[in-house]
Amino acid sequence: MRKKIYVLSVNLLLFIFLFIMFYFPITKASAETIRLTYAEQGSGGRSYFFELLETALTYSDQSIKLEHLGVMPQNRIYQMLIDDRLSLNWLLQSKERDTIFTPVEVDLTNGLIGHRILLIPKGRQSIYQNVKTLDDFKKLNKVGGFGQNWFDVAVWKYNQLPYIEVQGAWQVIYNMLNAENRGIDYFSRGIFEILPEAKKHPYLDIESHLVFVYQRDFRFYLSKNAAHLKKSLEEVLLIAKNNGLMEKLIQKHWKNDLDALGFNQRVKLILNTPE
Repeated sequence: MRKKIYVLSVNLLLFIFLFIMFYFPITKASAETIRLTYAEQGSGGRSYFFELLETALTYSDQSIKLEHLGVMPQNRIYQMLIDDRLSLNWLLQSKERDTIFTPVEVDLTNGLIGHRILLIPKGRQSIYQNVKTLDDFKKLNKVGGFGQNWFDVAVWKYNQLPYIEVQGAWQVIYNMLNAENRGIDYFSRGIFEILPEAKKHPYLDIESHLVFVYQRDFRFYLSKNAAHLKKSLEEVLLIAKNNGLMEKLIQKHWKNDLDALGFNQRVKLILNTPE
């Protein structure tokens, strides 16, 4: 009798095991933890992009771990993505980057990064105070300073605004602007960049009246070895956009900055955006 019971128990366990394997297969993708490495440029915003991606990944059925490799210059991040030494990073979307890397085709800031505010020399606010239109601004004939190959260069050129493209380390623009004898009158910065930069460079002012707007946003870009995750990341980020998580995190991380900048009270100067 005991032998029959034992045989029955073994058969029952075997049946349960086969049932689980058939209806709940364990795949390699679900069993593995996928490691994604990234770095930051040190220009602000990391906590937002990290939390957005980390939270969005909870909607995925894959186990994906993010690993931060530190602060690096943008050109190094760029090269490390090409060399597969980084898995992904957030960069301003462009056709060139869409070709070089694999883009995760979901905008990350609801267009907020396309709003630009100026750093100007101390005591120069009155120059801009009466500007109401882009034509008014053009009549000032003021020159913007930008780093080499920045997207702002293409935007300013497309809108026939004068600018200087600084070769090499773009950080010299702060001192060039402060000197007021290097041909640069202002420095266009992003919403989440300008407050910490103004604090770091107290000899400059944040222009308080204007905000320039063009149609562009950040996207995550993947290296070759991580390209297979494109669809999965797009799916979870679209969920984050559609269920309000993205806007909630924007308010969490940047509402204080937007309020401090008087963002909603500024005169918007709409720029045409090159493709």
